[in-house]
Amino acid sequence: NDETMNIVNKRSIDLLLNLGTPRILSKEIIDTPNIGVLNCHPGILPDYRGCTCVEWALYNNDLVGNTCHIMSNKIDEGPIIYKKLIDFKEMNSYQEIRRRVYLDSITCFEAAITLLKDNNLESFEVPIDGKYYKPIEDSKMKIIYERYGNEFDEK
Repeated sequence: NDETMNIVNKRSIDLLLNLGTPRILSKEIIDTPNIGVLNCHPGILPDYRGCTCVEWALYNNDLVGNTCHIMSNKIDEGPIIYKKLIDFKEMNSYQEIRRRVYLDSITCFEAAITLLKDNNLESFEVPIDGKYYKPIEDSKMKIIYERYGNEFDEK
């Protein structure tokens, strides 16, 4: 909204952080900070763009983790600053894997901000490939629960 834009402009903010918002940010808010908006995406970009990427990766027997990137006007695109994979083999449930992804986002932000301080934005990869995923279906979630466990079934 206008109030947010006024705050960003008045304070000459270099970098905004975005985590967990279900909304697509406007071009105006994305373009206003001097560096941009740093997003921590719960998924490995560019392979997993969009929604429920952790779940899709688990369903596909693929890698799970976070990717910090500078937001652009396209969903989950823009320069990739930092990626962190999560070793979930010893975890006891899908929920434990999901918690770990969210908790690791904090250290991912820290690493990405350090990299941004030490490097020019143009030095980071801007991938043009990848796949966009829509929210995963309940039938596929049942398979994930069978593979990795479901804390709610244990109670």
